Amino acid sequence: MNLLYVLIGSLAWIALHFAGSKKKYDNADKKFSLKIYAEKSYDDWIYTVIGGYVVYFGFPFLWAAYFQYHKEPVPELIDFYAPLCGFFGGFILQQLMALVGKIFGKK
Repeated sequence: MNLLYVLIGSLAWIALHFAGSKKKYDNADKKFSLKIYAEKSYDDWIYTVIGGYVVYFGFPFLWAAYFQYHKEPVPELIDFYAPLCGFFGGFILQQLMALVGKIFGKK
């Protein structure tokens, strides 16, 4: 069920960006083309969904490792952890990819 929550969080992030893009067109009195929008942003959608699952499966290991390193008890993750992973996963993955690109000199 949590995997579905990650997908729902990802779709919420995508819907938020869609609404923002549509509002820019509405304010400029331009015709909004869903086809053009999808062609320009489909890679962001893929990053968002994949990033949500990467964060969902990867973060608990980092969470536990951090507290075990400092020899403290590991607190449980919050109940709405899965939708938050979906919502912010794409952003986190894009930032990590940009950081790796800067480190290795790719633009």
